[in-house]
Amino acid sequence: MTNRNVLGLLFAPDRESSLRAVSLSLLKVRGLDGMTCEKLGKALECSADTIRNASNEDAMLCFTSIARLLFLFPDESAPIRQLFDGEGAVPTADERIARIERDLEAIRKELSA
Repeated sequence: MTNRNVLGLLFAPDRESSLRAVSLSLLKVRGLDGMTCEKLGKALECSADTIRNASNEDAMLCFTSIARLLFLFPDESAPIRQLFDGEGAVPTADERIARIERDLEAIRKELSA
C-alpha cells in the first residue's frame, strides 16, 4: 500500500490491494442467492469472463464496472470503499486467520486466569 501524499488528501492504493478489494467484493456479490458470473457481468456491463478473472485477482475491472458495483451492491463492495476512503489495505485471508488465532489465544488466556 502506498502512503497518502503530503497533503493527506489523495490516496493511491497499490495494484495488489486494488485487485484484492475488487475480488473480495465480487466474491461477496457472487455469494448472493442466484447470482452467477453471467448475471453479474450483465449488471456491471462486462463479460462473465471478466468477472471470473477479477474474482481470481487476475485482472482489474474498468472504472465503469467498479462504479456500478459500488452503486448496485453497496454492502458487498465495502472492501472497495475502504480503499477509496483511505482506510488502508484489505487484509488477506491469511492475515485475517492470523488475527483470529491471536484473538482466540488472548481469550483462552483470559479464561484460564
